[in-house]
Amino acid sequence: MEKVITVIILSFVFSITINAQQQYVKLVNLSKYKNIQGVIFQGESQKTWSNKKMQGMFSPELNDLIKAEDIIIDICSDTKKAHYVCSKIGEFKFYKRQYIGRLNSSKEKILEIQFLNFKNKKAREFFNDWDKNYIIASGDLFYDNSFLIYINLNTGEIE
Repeated sequence: MEKVITVIILSFVFSITINAQQQYVKLVNLSKYKNIQGVIFQGESQKTWSNKKMQGMFSPELNDLIKAEDIIIDICSDTKKAHYVCSKIGEFKFYKRQYIGRLNSSKEKILEIQFLNFKNKKAREFFNDWDKNYIIASGDLFYDNSFLIYINLNTGEIE
């Protein structure tokens, strides 16, 4: 009985997702970047979770996503600015994105991007509802196949 309860608790902790109402989720395809797929969580769906460092929310538009992808490419092409995310740039086409718009204390636009690896079959199955739910989980499968970055759209920096 104790093992069953432990398994149930671990399963729950491992696979917590935040359900966003469908009207607040927008699927996008960035054809400029080899058909990168992403989903924008907008409006009320963003209020479901919070980041204490941020002071507000904004609903990202397609031009915000394009600007963020350009910032990543620019930073990764300059070895002096290189960031840990750059080591994964060759694999970017396999990562789908989840976008959330936040405002910092200076009211600068911060685009939170969660990258989900769809090259790995187990991860692909785990992330099967990525386009409807913002994925929050723990465990090796999640950590080995996802990463999160914050891009300041005002300064052009990865935070």
